[in-house]
Amino acid sequence: MSVSGGGGTESLDIMAKRGCDTPIIPDHEVLRMIGRGAFGEVWLARTVTGVYRAVKVIRREDFDNERDFEREFEAIRRYEPISRQHPGLVNVLQVGRDQKASFYYYVMEVADDLHHGEVIEPDTYVAHTFRSALQEGCKVRLDTVAEQGAQLAEALQHLHERNLIHRDVKLSNAIVVHGRAKLADIGLVAALGDRSFVGTEGYVPPEGAGTPAADIFSLGMVLYELATGKDRLDFPDVPSSLRENSQREIWRRINRVVCRACSRRAESRYPCAHDMAEALRGQEVPAKARWPLWAGVAAAVGIILAGVLGARRQAVLDNLSITTEPAGAEVFAGEQRLGVTPLVLEKRPVEGVTYEVMLSGFRNEVIDYSGKSDPRRIIHLVLEDTRFPQPGATWINSLGLEFKPTTTGHRLDLPVQADLFMAFSIEAKRQFEGEIVMQTIRGRPYPIPIVSAREAKAFAEWLQARDQAAGFIGTESTYRAETLQDETLNWPNRALDYDRSKVAISPFLIYVDRPSYGSLVIRSEPAGAEVFDGKGEYLGKTPYEVSRIRSGPVSFELRMAEHRPVYLSETVESNGLLELFARLETGVAVEMGKPWQNSLGRDLAPVGDFLVATTETPRIDYARFCKETGHDEPMEPLYPTPDMHPVHRVSREDAEAFCQWLTSVERNSGDLTARYEYRLPSDVEWSLAAGLPGEKGTTPAARNASIGGVFPWGYEWPPPEGVANLADLSLRRDYEAKHGISDPVIPGPSVILGYDDTFPGLAWVNELQPNRHGLYHVPGNVWEWVSDNFLGGVGTGTSGTIRGGGYTTSSERELLSTYRRSLASNAREDGVGFRYVLARAATPN
Repeated sequence: MSVSGGGGTESLDIMAKRGCDTPIIPDHEVLRMIGRGAFGEVWLARTVTGVYRAVKVIRREDFDNERDFEREFEAIRRYEPISRQHPGLVNVLQVGRDQKASFYYYVMEVADDLHHGEVIEPDTYVAHTFRSALQEGCKVRLDTVAEQGAQLAEALQHLHERNLIHRDVKLSNAIVVHGRAKLADIGLVAALGDRSFVGTEGYVPPEGAGTPAADIFSLGMVLYELATGKDRLDFPDVPSSLRENSQREIWRRINRVVCRACSRRAESRYPCAHDMAEALRGQEVPAKARWPLWAGVAAAVGIILAGVLGARRQAVLDNLSITTEPAGAEVFAGEQRLGVTPLVLEKRPVEGVTYEVMLSGFRNEVIDYSGKSDPRRIIHLVLEDTRFPQPGATWINSLGLEFKPTTTGHRLDLPVQADLFMAFSIEAKRQFEGEIVMQTIRGRPYPIPIVSAREAKAFAEWLQARDQAAGFIGTESTYRAETLQDETLNWPNRALDYDRSKVAISPFLIYVDRPSYGSLVIRSEPAGAEVFDGKGEYLGKTPYEVSRIRSGPVSFELRMAEHRPVYLSETVESNGLLELFARLETGVAVEMGKPWQNSLGRDLAPVGDFLVATTETPRIDYARFCKETGHDEPMEPLYPTPDMHPVHRVSREDAEAFCQWLTSVERNSGDLTARYEYRLPSDVEWSLAAGLPGEKGTTPAARNASIGGVFPWGYEWPPPEGVANLADLSLRRDYEAKHGISDPVIPGPSVILGYDDTFPGLAWVNELQPNRHGLYHVPGNVWEWVSDNFLGGVGTGTSGTIRGGGYTTSSERELLSTYRRSLASNAREDGVGFRYVLARAATPN
């Protein structure tokens, strides 16, 4: 069982092992621990009058030094009366300490029970936090999300107006008391301007905690998680659909608020938490910051003082000191390295400047200094140690490997040692492809694994999983292996001696790439087009704006009723703004799951998640393809065929070329976006179209004739009259007439005895009865190509697969729905044609 605490979650078993003694709290019966975090324990208690309370206990042993322990205690004492002045803050009712047991505590109102509301049963009590609600799958209406977010924003405004900041707004610190959202865990609340780094990964903005803007960013991330059900590290990804259509407008409002609140630039966020609350309630708010009156007064006082100070005093004021705990951190202004802390800058900058403070093993800190109007002369930072890689600083991972900073992240300083690679191969149960070579690097022997690109990639994935599990990186960082040619190595004795003839092997390095972000605006004419991402998930309507989106290639589809869809593909640059515009033309758009008629006038029917042509490809369509492309026409059939007979004597390569041509034609005309393509059906898709259930086996050969007694028309043999164009009595009659044979004993084509479909040869593509999907000639007429090779895989191969039988097929086995026949993929055989499907493109272009 897990419970929510002030600084995170921890199982009760783990808590018990830590040996947390039950504290003695005056006038309270302490019942049980209900949570534990980095800054203390939370206990459920009952007063002498029977009222349930939550008691947070902070122990001296959890702090590195006495100073920090006492500082937090004084902060809580100052905060106690403020907590009871606003309904959005959890009321602190009592503060005390036990000197002998070395802890202090504060008593708070208790959160509602997640399942029973204000009715609390001590043995089963689960605190109603935003985190616990999401973990247990409780659905929160979007209008509730907006109102609760507004309540929390108002609570932050109350703190900020009193020059206090929260510093750790997150899901587990937002609770529900008597049905109202409140901010809890006030142990981190500090005075405005305290820039020591605290908080929780993902909730802290790039510039760090310690400002009202940082609190607003954190609350935005909370609302993002609550509204979407996604993790904050997934931001700005959005859900594919809403739970209720009636909530769509509220979702747009929340989305706009979250995007602004979570902007990477502090000045782009809401100027105050009150404005964020107003926006959540649908009110218009100003676009620019409103400077508080006290800021102007302070500036005026500073000017007066500056005018009366002497020259000696002025010289001191011109200095700017930056100190850190611990000392020795590097200070940068852009690309310029200014020195290490403690650092004294002789001249304070006149204009605004951003300083970055870096120390290996600690989080990077950012100082936004506003220039001569900034009253600060000494800036002191308490650096927080971290396992996460920090930009510009050397990083040590969970295995002790040293990574050097690069422009995009970090790179392993030395090649992977053989022992580590061998450990990976054994643990991951991989077959080793390569060899080990000895090199002299930095004056000592160094065994280097020389492996295939596939094994290098697998090693990078394994190392990423280990570092994530150990808490050294987040889900946003990605590892990649980059193979190197010998001439690119910069190590001494770089002439590597290994056998290239065995397999394509090479040395490799490991890179850790950190994500970068930009902004996006999509507009359309007319406006109001629905925007979908590359996965088909609904994002919103144009004009669509995202203030924070991961850099790199992006693709979107714009859809609007009675208009042709538009596919947009571009690249978001790091820290850049990508603006996309599309003009939608009137027309009818293809939609998976609904019937469709393409530009050739052929009907396609929905089957599963694709559309399949209701007929085999007719000769008239193939003739147009050959004329427009110069492709070889099929050999003249044995019998003349009208235009609506199926084309046959085509290879699989011919059929694939036709599909590529038709895709290109309809993309160029605007009938298709790059999201869709025509292609041959896969073997499994053909089975679905034929009405088969799932079949055992991973290849067409393994699935061949796997289900006996099932035919495309049902379970009867011979087939009922007129269900398919097969080898029948009319074929025999035609043969006898053409060859002047009247004796039935003389050999001729094999036919199904007693069956007559009246077609001696090929039938038109839309003759006879369709199946339940509306598809004609699933059995018979011509054999049909599928994309799979007979022995598995796709693409060019010596042995392709055909399905369904043809007008000369009489074998009971060959007419089973599960029968496959092997045929060379480049063969052009009589009676072999194809039908195509329309599906999502594997790689949109």
